[in-house]
Amino acid sequence: MQLQFDQQRNVYLPLAKKAMNVYFATENIAKVSSTYKFGLKHFLKIYEDIIRTEALSAENNMDNGQNLDCDHIFDQFLKKIFRYFMLAIRGQDMLVVSLYLAISVRNFAPELKYALIGSLNAITSDDNSVEQGNLNANSSWPIASAKIINHLRQKHQSIFQKITSGQLMTTGSTHENHILATLKEIIDSPENTDSLITNMVCQLIGMENLVNSENLFEISLDFPKETPTLVLIAPGTDPANSIGYLAEKSNILPENFIKMSLGQGQQDVI
Repeated sequence: MQLQFDQQRNVYLPLAKKAMNVYFATENIAKVSSTYKFGLKHFLKIYEDIIRTEALSAENNMDNGQNLDCDHIFDQFLKKIFRYFMLAIRGQDMLVVSLYLAISVRNFAPELKYALIGSLNAITSDDNSVEQGNLNANSSWPIASAKIINHLRQKHQSIFQKITSGQLMTTGSTHENHILATLKEIIDSPENTDSLITNMVCQLIGMENLVNSENLFEISLDFPKETPTLVLIAPGTDPANSIGYLAEKSNILPENFIKMSLGQGQQDVI
């Protein structure tokens, strides 16, 4: 019985190691801002929910002679946890943080991995690396594109040659070749760097966009009602529709869903 249990548990070890790498990658996000801290409890809640839904279906397939597809389960987990992270990131930090996470959690050929991390360091820090605690998201992307190109040309000549010549990575990874194609586009059209990197990150994570503005707070439905949802908004933004959608999905009756303006003159109501 113990041997059978160990065998079943070991099937999930590759998935657990990948999820562990995702969590440790988030520690560096706090170096952008001290407010970017993500609790282990919520992280594990999302991981366990994915295991229950995706792995249960996978185990049924295993009974039919198919192997457990840990890569597919991890992809589903990555999309959900990435959505959770992005809700907490300010707009001006979002692209750098999402790029860092995408690079950190995906497996690439070592030479490409080092080139990507080095490029990110080049655009986010003057002297030190991300790992040394100087991740800085205040980058101007037209300027950043020049830093990326110069870094690749000077430090990673083989990768730079592949980019400029249109060569593919020998591993044949779709993700890797998409990155090379994106870097080639950045060289050709540096003014489009921000949109090109956004599309690349979305492709690496498997999402259509970094933030789903229509269902902005849907991730809150995965947590107990005792878990508060704190919304920090900038002038001119209105999250009312997203919050209304959240109330509807939470089966809150209209008479119990209270809307109140917190503008000038409302302090007496509060």
